[in-house]
Parts: sequence; structure tokens; C-alpha cells
Amino acid sequence: VAMRVAPLGLAFGHDVATLRRQTARNAVVTHGDRLAVASGIVHAYAVARLVRTTPGTLDRAEFVAELVAVLGDLDDAGGVERRRGADKNTVRLADRIAELADLVDLDPADAFARTHNGAYVLESLPAALWSFLSRPEDPEEAIVVAVNGGYDADTVAAMTGALAGAYHGEAGLPGRWLDDLEAAGEIRSIADRL
Repeated sequence: VAMRVAPLGLAFGHDVATLRRQTARNAVVTHGDRLAVASGIVHAYAVARLVRTTPGTLDRAEFVAELVAVLGDLDDAGGVERRRGADKNTVRLADRIAELADLVDLDPADAFARTHNGAYVLESLPAALWSFLSRPEDPEEAIVVAVNGGYDADTVAAMTGALAGAYHGEAGLPGRWLDDLEAAGEIRSIADRL
């Protein structure tokens, strides 16, 4: 769910209540789980917030606090971590996201050892957020770190790319990547309409 909701952040970012409602409606079509719905809302909000933030001005701790706050009254039941060596206690998504502010200076291997970067959204969303937050002013490096993290790299990198793109816009992404982007014109047209 979280991987596909960036456009909802663009379309409904002006109103958090509408963003939450529309993202939840989008999520339940394929993922009725509360954790999946919550993760979609957090990612859509993150995109909405970053698109309104001037590059170079992001306060990472404040941003993380906002992501936790947007979960607010949502039932964040969390889940059991799947990473190797994790205890079998339930971890709430809000708690895992709140930890990110203290992890931003870690080496990628150490950060991914903590968040993991598998397909389970309790892993992939925090890994994507960490990838972006560890290098918010270098979108190429943030995306490359996500790709090189292994496991579910395509999901983590897609979400990292959505965050970096929202924050920096198309001009902040490497031109050589955009030159080879399939359906670039159609994507730009859709983005402009959002």
C-alpha cells in the first residue's frame, strides 16, 4: 500500500483529514490490515509535507514527529518484526518511525540492521524513510542507498524516490535517470494534473 500512495499525497495534501480518508479507502481495496492502512497514510502525508518544504530547510526531527502525529488516533496495532534476531514482541509503526530521528547518522548496514528492509511494511516504510532522512539533500545518494540495501530494494527505493522527488522536484533528480525514464511525458502530465 505505502509504495503506491505518493500520488494521494500530492492530490490531497492540502487537507490531512481528506488525505487520511482517501488513502485508507485506497488501501482497503487490497490490504485491509490496520498496519497497511496506517503505513499508507504516513507515506502519503510524508509526500504531501515534503512537496511543501523548500529543499535545504527540512528539520528531520520535526518531520519525524509530524509523521508520528499523523498516525494520531489511528489504531496502530503494529506487528511482530520479521528480521533475523528480532525478539517476537509487537512493534508499533509509530514507535519505529519515532526511532528514526536517532538513527539518521548511522551507517546504512547498521540502520538496516535495526529497521530491516524487507517487504513487510513495518520494515520497508521505516527503511525508506531512513534512506531519505539520512541524506535529504542528496536525492541520488538516498535512492542509491535504498537500492543497495538489498532484500525488498525495489519497494524501499520506490518509496525513497517518492520522498526525494517530493522534496526536490524533478530538477533535483539526476538528468541521466530522467533521460531513460519510460513514459516520462505521460508521468509529467499526470503529475501536473495532481
